[in-house]
Amino acid sequence: MAEIHKIILFRGAIETLSYFSRQLEVHFKEKGCAVFWVDMSNAKESAKKLAKFCKPKGTAMITFNFIGLGGEEAFVWEKGETIWEAMQVKCLNLLVDHPLYYHKYLEKKHPGMTVFCLDRQHVAFIREFYPWNEVHFLPTAGNLLLRDPGEAASKESLIPYLERKYDVIFIGNYAPLPDLAKHFPMQSKEYIDYYYRIIDDMIAHTDLSLHEALIKNLREEIGELSTEDLKTGMVSMVFLDLYVRTYFRAKAVCALAEAGINVHLFGKDWDKLICAKRENLIWCGGQVDSAECVRAVQNGRICLNVMPWFKDGVHDRIFTAMLNGSVALTDDSIYLRELFSDGKELRFFALKQIERLPEIVKELLDDPETAERIAAEGYEAAWKAHTWEKRAEVLDAYLR
Repeated sequence: MAEIHKIILFRGAIETLSYFSRQLEVHFKEKGCAVFWVDMSNAKESAKKLAKFCKPKGTAMITFNFIGLGGEEAFVWEKGETIWEAMQVKCLNLLVDHPLYYHKYLEKKHPGMTVFCLDRQHVAFIREFYPWNEVHFLPTAGNLLLRDPGEAASKESLIPYLERKYDVIFIGNYAPLPDLAKHFPMQSKEYIDYYYRIIDDMIAHTDLSLHEALIKNLREEIGELSTEDLKTGMVSMVFLDLYVRTYFRAKAVCALAEAGINVHLFGKDWDKLICAKRENLIWCGGQVDSAECVRAVQNGRICLNVMPWFKDGVHDRIFTAMLNGSVALTDDSIYLRELFSDGKELRFFALKQIERLPEIVKELLDDPETAERIAAEGYEAAWKAHTWEKRAEVLDAYLR
């Protein structure tokens, strides 16, 4: 393959993913690459300039969640081939959700595309159900506060632990469970009851990944199924993922509030959460962007995270907490247990024992010296290996 000197990145679709890409940009500019930004809010205009920018076999695109690879009209030429195919652009596609959400895209062959997943079980899932895709494991990284486009974030002096404004923060949106249930497919009561049985099974068996839980319940209900029938069944029930993760998100926040612990919430619709001690929940407004999230973490002593059902991977909130000097408090995964030790670089809690969460938080708040040490250990570990610059180095190696 020719040497890659041109990189295409995407913005204007999902704010969080654009922010990830801004941090990747820094590495490639430092390596001397020219960077072209596709603005998905005006994709046709960007597409007009792409052909001039691209050098056949010397250009790569780095995207998330199939943005630009989803058959968007702006990137399809007259003969039906995409600009990526015509210009022989190498495509690195990072998925930050379960692959089931991208079933219709993974079913197709995308020449020149390599997929990266943030959970090793997701990698195994694609290799089993969509084996024509090249796929590798690449966890997300922590976010830093960026100021000028293309400028690296420095290892800033942190707000001292005891001078931070918030004891406990949680970053993420809320959706009332009855509202989510309204989006279940309009089917018979029998189907609805079946969905709730799967939800109950996932709540009872928190070690099962999304696809493991769905396959288990499909086989118990129907018996042996072909690979194609399994995929069809799982895709039709992927909405259960959001329901279960929201259930535990609300349960964790309420457990703290009802134990008398103040929790500052950054995200939309937390005013709709039903909680016995709502006075201990401080809602800091609606939807927040990535920079606002980082600023909140920089002022938080403890950053609570509930994983989006990643059982052998990681969410960027954990590394963001560590990079910004907060104690990351999260449910665990196989991957996280390999990386870190409870009480050293972060603190773990178990979804099955969520009632112990207030005890863990009170231990940290009552012993600021220990909490500060954990935050410092996490900070060093994250700076060493879990910035977006480090992830860019891995992606760069695939291109070279």
